Amino acid sequence: MRFILSIGLFCIISVTALAQGAFNWPEDEATAKEKNVLYSDALKTKDYNAAVEPHQWLLDNAPDLNPSIYINGVKIYDGLIKAETDKDKKAEYQQKVMQLYDDRIKYFNKEVNVLNRKALSAYKYYINNSSKSEELYQLFETTIDKSGAEFFTNLLVAYMNVLKKYNSVTKSLTDEDILNKYDKISGIIDEKIKSGKDKEKVLKQKDLVDKLLTSMVKVDCDFIANTLGPKFTENPEDLSQAKKIMGLSLAGSCTDLPVFLEAAKVVQAYEPDF
Repeated sequence: MRFILSIGLFCIISVTALAQGAFNWPEDEATAKEKNVLYSDALKTKDYNAAVEPHQWLLDNAPDLNPSIYINGVKIYDGLIKAETDKDKKAEYQQKVMQLYDDRIKYFNKEVNVLNRKALSAYKYYINNSSKSEELYQLFETTIDKSGAEFFTNLLVAYMNVLKKYNSVTKSLTDEDILNKYDKISGIIDEKIKSGKDKEKVLKQKDLVDKLLTSMVKVDCDFIANTLGPKFTENPEDLSQAKKIMGLSLAGSCTDLPVFLEAAKVVQAYEPDF
């Protein structure tokens, strides 16, 4: 019977290894393989509490085993978070997820991809938690700066929401600061549109980003004409500024402004499919 169980255990481990890539087994390979199967089986049956101990053993004793222990770790603690009613315990589990992302980067790199995933989880956990607004803001700033055009499309609107929540709590961003950050995210949106990947989804996100900007900064027709207009007049070939004027004019129903028409001509000249 023990022999049959051993064969079954070996088969499960082999299938898992093939699916997830090479495993860097520690010196105590037998225990590590046993713990890997135990937590994996518990995860499959959604017995998240049972998965914690063997999973933690791997984190402590074989942190560079395989990226799967971090990917699956997020699943374990997400399951625990959803079931938990105690506020402090839930916060503890959320912090554990953040650490799992950090450790995954530490041992397996792929910083940009993992940072984006960390930002997704952090947004889900913290967007309505005012005490976490600073932490969430800093994470999103780091992620967008490191990612550039690789910034996840489904984080575009989240980024603007994070800015809005952060500024409502801290009052530390000026209108100019917000507009500069809007420029940054608009540039990323433009690159995504040019790539053609998920274009329809990106365009929808762009509309929502523009609307969120107008909820944070008083962007009316006077602002566009008297603040953005003179800057554009000084440098009428500035495609970025032209796009900003177009986007804000559309969002603010200011398409009858002369500067909107001039901006549209520039955009049409440089990107006729805009």
